[in-house]
Amino acid sequence: MRALAFVCTLNFSPAPSSSHLIADQVMAEFESLGVSGEVVRVADHDIRPGVGLDMGDGDAWPALRQRVGKRGQRPQGELRPVPGPQRPGLLRAAPPLSVQPAATVR
Repeated sequence: MRALAFVCTLNFSPAPSSSHLIADQVMAEFESLGVSGEVVRVADHDIRPGVGLDMGDGDAWPALRQRVGKRGQRPQGELRPVPGPQRPGLLRAAPPLSVQPAATVR
């Protein structure tokens, strides 16, 4: 099993980052459990603003996103948009929604 941590600090490498420190600590714990992994500092890549999965020539996001599904592994569950500051329109694995019928009130 492999783990991949995206660190979304605003600081470019090699500037200190508390987010990167936390990710390194998590990866060290994973390694103690036999899980290999890596930390990717997103600020070090040319990720273009926008809501698409590929914002054109030079956008580094498609290559980073491919690393999530490396070796043909796909996240469980369906992929759907996740709102938030990390990147509008970003897709992540999420379990399917289950809708339960409402109780009838009489």
